[in-house]
Amino acid sequence: MPLGNGNRGVWLQHGTNTTIGGPMPGAGNVISGNGLDGIVVGAHATVIQGNRIGISATGEEPLGNLGSGVRISGGVHNSRIGGEASGAGNFIAHNAGSGAVVRGYPVH
Repeated sequence: MPLGNGNRGVWLQHGTNTTIGGPMPGAGNVISGNGLDGIVVGAHATVIQGNRIGISATGEEPLGNLGSGVRISGGVHNSRIGGEASGAGNFIAHNAGSGAVVRGYPVH
């Protein structure tokens, strides 16, 4: 059952070196069923790993956000969606918008 809100699931506007989720078991989040984007980042050096965005905790039911899964913008640099370590990848699916939208400085 979706428990999202009518706005963004996670909105990180300021700060540096923030992690949303993580590669270790139990560190990830379910960010689904929200009225806008799942995650919006406007902060430098943000790492987004190990999350389920737009799907259920089991990964079997679609629970899309009504915007993009992840949106990074506003001149943000040195941010990362996913990674090379085991468990660092995000599952991003079933959102009304794009899976990931990146605007501004390069993202790794």
